[in-house]
Amino acid sequence: METRNFEDLFLGMLEGTLSPEDRDALKKWLAENEDNQKEFGEFRSAWELSSRPGEMLSFDTAKASLAVKRMIPEFRKKKRFLEIFQRAAAILILPLLFSSLYFIHKQGQKTETAMVREVSTNYGIRTQFNLPDGTTVWLNSGSRLRFPETFAGQRREVYLYGEACFEVSKDASRPFYVNLGEISVKATGTTFNVSAWPGDNTYETSLLSGKVDLVKTVSHRQEIVVCRMQPKQHVIFNKAGDRVEVKDESAEEAEIMVPEADKTTGAKRMEPILPKAVSHNKHTSWIAGKLVFRNDPMEEVIRQLGRWYNVDIRLQDTILYDFKYTATFENETLDQVLDLLVLSAPIEYSVLSRKAGDDYTYSKKLVTIRLRKHKSRQ
Repeated sequence: METRNFEDLFLGMLEGTLSPEDRDALKKWLAENEDNQKEFGEFRSAWELSSRPGEMLSFDTAKASLAVKRMIPEFRKKKRFLEIFQRAAAILILPLLFSSLYFIHKQGQKTETAMVREVSTNYGIRTQFNLPDGTTVWLNSGSRLRFPETFAGQRREVYLYGEACFEVSKDASRPFYVNLGEISVKATGTTFNVSAWPGDNTYETSLLSGKVDLVKTVSHRQEIVVCRMQPKQHVIFNKAGDRVEVKDESAEEAEIMVPEADKTTGAKRMEPILPKAVSHNKHTSWIAGKLVFRNDPMEEVIRQLGRWYNVDIRLQDTILYDFKYTATFENETLDQVLDLLVLSAPIEYSVLSRKAGDDYTYSKKLVTIRLRKHKSRQ
């Protein structure tokens, strides 16, 4: 094989542009000994690297440099030294440049991913914590919240799956967003409760103080205000039809008051750990460990009870969906709650214990509620 064009032959072989005669000549040269094959292999590694900069991290540059040096005396062409070096440098340096940029970009992505945190709660467990900006969060059972370790940019954004109450730290220059999927709740410094369960057809927001907007984000982060809420309003957003229902709940506030001091013993009144506006609202009573219903339909009652006790509750008779309940439950067991429901309505229930599946996981306890059967007279 002629020494004057070996690099062209190498490149032509790798790029598939060789004539049949040149390809046969190169194959014959490669078949002469293993050293020729090794040199071609090292040249091919450098060429492949130029097409795949992401693999630069695993490429041995010292070995490639040695391979280039070995190529030079092999063909005994000192006047070709500068040309060979330039071509080898082009093969090695350009991939190094692109690989460095690629590596920095990937590392940036990894760092961003690593900075995302998630807090989740098991059923029956509630938790309270602070976000990096000082915002206080109460997270209901069976819920999770994703948020960055540090809020960067002009917006503070978190992602909610389930239910949470937020007491937002004031920062008018950086609005606070609770991303629910189809819509977001936008605030700057206020207290509100959000219910965003994946299986529900609605998102619900209850505003206790300040102002919030329900917004939709379109292209280039442009926002459309779906609803602007005022304190003591409860908004229900229907996912399917983008319908918004606004309720005034000022007259429906639950009477969840802290007991007065015992004057006979001089005991001090216990102060709540959460704002008074939160503790006196039925939609946030869960924070105080209470379930409050005010003329709520049976469908809503069993949905909340199911989440609270991590059970599956089903209504057997369709007429039960018309039943409404007003009650407050605190520290009762599931059986006690069901017994109280039986006392207030002509219903009965049965409980099917949890069963183990083939994968060694257990199903939820199943509670079936039906109309009470009247015994026939003897």
